[in-house]
Amino acid sequence: MPYHIINLFNMEQRDFLMREIEKIGKMLLAIIGRLKKAVKADYFEQEIEMIDTDIISITGISLKELLRLPEDELLLTLEKTESFDDANLELFADMLTEISSGLDKKESRETIMKSIRILEMIDSRSRTYSFERQSKLESLRGSL
Repeated sequence: MPYHIINLFNMEQRDFLMREIEKIGKMLLAIIGRLKKAVKADYFEQEIEMIDTDIISITGISLKELLRLPEDELLLTLEKTESFDDANLELFADMLTEISSGLDKKESRETIMKSIRILEMIDSRSRTYSFERQSKLESLRGSL
């Protein structure tokens, strides 16, 4: 196959992946907004059930299963998900933080720890320093 055809194919794949990553980011932002409303309006459990479908479409695993995974397994699962760049991982951590506010104390603490681990993972591999991410980490650590 000629080089220019292979190169065009690779560009199309990258474009598709970038569109998918952008779509997942928008979906996660919408989920976070829905969770904030659900916690305030006291229909958290129903919203979690509805969000589950979206999470399965992104990760292939239900939200409840993701929440039950040990931290290390969760990180591996998220790293394997092509649609998660660092920005989407950070949004996922934000989503977990929102979810933690609707859980009992033990589950909330575990979920916050997972958010912290995700943000730390992003920090460890990112080439740029993020004041916003550091602020989130400090806030999460302070809430434990």
